[in-house]
Amino acid sequence: MKCRASILLIALPISVTGALVDYEKEVFPVLKDNCIPCHNKTTTKAALNMETPELMLKGGDTDVGIVVGNGEKSLIYEAAAGHWDSEMPPKTNKVGAVPLSTSELDLLKRWIDEGAVHQGAKAKVIAWEPLPPAFNAIYAVSMTPDGQFAAAARGNQISVYHLPTQSLVTKLTDTALIKSGLYKQPGVAHRDIVPAIAFSPDGNLLATGSYREVKLWKRTSTPPAAASTPPNAKLRLEPAASPDTVQLIDQPNGKSLRDFKHGAKITAFILAPDAQRLATAGEDHRINIWETATGKVALEITGSWSAERDISSQTRSAARAALESAWLAESISKTEKEIAAFDARLKKAQQLADTAKKDLDPKRKDAGTKAKAQSDAQAASKSLADQVAQLPKEKPDEALAKKLTDAQAAAEKAAADAKTAAQALKRVEATIAESAKEIDFLNKQIAAGKTQLAAIKANAGNAKQALESANAAKTAAVAALPKAMPTLTSLTFSPNGLEIHGVTAEKKTLAWSTTTGHAIQPGTSACEWKLEAILGTGDGQSAITDRVASLAFSPDGTTLAVGSGEPSRSGDITLWEVPSGKLSHSYPETHLDTVLSLAFSPDGKHLASGGADKAVRVLNPITGKVSKVFEGHTHHVLGLDWRADGRVLASAGGDNVVKTWDWTIQDRRKNADGWDKEVTALRYLGAADLFATTSGDTKVRLMNSDGAEVKKLPGATDFMNAVSASADGELIIAGGQDGTLRVWQVSSGKELTTFK
Repeated sequence: MKCRASILLIALPISVTGALVDYEKEVFPVLKDNCIPCHNKTTTKAALNMETPELMLKGGDTDVGIVVGNGEKSLIYEAAAGHWDSEMPPKTNKVGAVPLSTSELDLLKRWIDEGAVHQGAKAKVIAWEPLPPAFNAIYAVSMTPDGQFAAAARGNQISVYHLPTQSLVTKLTDTALIKSGLYKQPGVAHRDIVPAIAFSPDGNLLATGSYREVKLWKRTSTPPAAASTPPNAKLRLEPAASPDTVQLIDQPNGKSLRDFKHGAKITAFILAPDAQRLATAGEDHRINIWETATGKVALEITGSWSAERDISSQTRSAARAALESAWLAESISKTEKEIAAFDARLKKAQQLADTAKKDLDPKRKDAGTKAKAQSDAQAASKSLADQVAQLPKEKPDEALAKKLTDAQAAAEKAAADAKTAAQALKRVEATIAESAKEIDFLNKQIAAGKTQLAAIKANAGNAKQALESANAAKTAAVAALPKAMPTLTSLTFSPNGLEIHGVTAEKKTLAWSTTTGHAIQPGTSACEWKLEAILGTGDGQSAITDRVASLAFSPDGTTLAVGSGEPSRSGDITLWEVPSGKLSHSYPETHLDTVLSLAFSPDGKHLASGGADKAVRVLNPITGKVSKVFEGHTHHVLGLDWRADGRVLASAGGDNVVKTWDWTIQDRRKNADGWDKEVTALRYLGAADLFATTSGDTKVRLMNSDGAEVKKLPGATDFMNAVSASADGELIIAGGQDGTLRVWQVSSGKELTTFK
């Protein structure tokens, strides 16, 4: 009997007499729970996939699974009925399968006899329920490139924060969820949890991914009204006799309560609405925020938005120049080592050639001598053989016969000696020829290496000059900051007190945070984020498979990559046009399991993806063709990012390691360890050779591409899930299971604030 595919069958529900057996309602649920786990496209025992009747019809290694209209001759029925070499289902099966009863066998046979009818799967409507209020772990974070805004996804709620003022801007609300009755209060963005969020490169769009959908939220900013702080009924400010001083007046009695000496001529002053603070601006390009109760300076503000942006830009340029200079220095060292290795090989080849050449004449002479000896011995042997042949057979000459035997032996030995000598000569000649080829090859490699080295050194010289210029520009930008604030003619506090606005003589409005003193765009702490578009339909017809697990904007912001997939079944990538929301490309089954991380290369020509299938793949976003697969992780690839120069790709894994990959040679560069649990996320910082990681062991670490730890950031106390950074790499945010969003400054390593 032929060996056929092994199939596990379990008890099937009995259909109503007279009605056709409904595959979707009666058969598939049973197969899904008991058979498909062993017979699917990724775990296909005996090459039999039982996910659909069509695949069962196709069959496995030796036969089709179903003979339509003939249950008796169908493999799956034969196996279930015991018409098989092995017991089906096996007693040791891991899915709890049991032998079918007679009525169950009749039902299975009947379904096949009826034609194995399959009308196709029907889209299931999910009955959504509100998420528990306590479900507030942070699974995704993102920061705008300019470091102004941060977003954190807690469950299905997304909070947007203004970092300069360290304030909550809003909780995103999809009003359709309120209208549906699923939620009664605002502040809910999706029906399901949000595992992925991403700001666009310009910071004006926020993409949030959930179950089979992505929502795009647009920042709407309106110029702040020419607000004026309302006068205080009890207190007022007046100029003092000295031009650098203002005095606080008790209005009811006109008594001066306290003087505030700015230190330079005051050009504008204002009392806060709550009268707890006041502000003075002077010709020293500075704003002082004072405590009215103590007379102490609570905050000193200098600089401007454009000046701080210039510092950020120059910092990134300097880091990029340093990265290029370091790469060229590394290339010089690598090329010099290659040339040295070729030089060492060349010396050995030359020594071998010299030795062979010295042996050539002796070997030739020896081969010639032994060839002549062979010829002479053969001639002597032939002569004796001729003499023996001329003697009468009845009168043999034993002495002559012995001479012939000795001569033949001598000829054989001479032939062997000649052959050995000829072979020795041939080896020497071959060594000389091969050495000549090796020497020629090595000379060419060394020449090419020296040419390349000269070019790299020239580039390194240029890079050094560029680095010096970039550092000088950065230094100049920093030096210019204290005097960057123009002369202000008036001051006002924002309604929420988080901003202070100043107006110049040219009627230009500037703004600063009253919390941190950083310059900001006026009105940003109170901007709005409104739902702009929805990608995918959120149901079974959606182009997005299952939950969105990763998001990435292209560098130019025109494309949004969405990573998803059915767990253990597929890893899918879709690309969407921004802001139209049109699906431009779909790349199903790029991975064998869910796509958990995505990152565009800095030039946008490559899209890297990490999956639950433990692989890192790099594809062309236009064609979908996978150009490289990096293997080595032994668990899910949870995070990845490109270095700013596009030469290095780093990936973080559930195997507690980070791997860096050299894209220039498309091979592994380094392994980094030191984590006790999975490394959950990774982000390169600005243009530097530095990336931040979060992990399950509460560590937030700064590493370089060689796997060395640069710094640990303090504060985290729970399992950390996500990390993001500003474009200049100066600010980092991260969140985890405790629902707290933490903000660090990279240069100081200090935790600046937390949002709980």
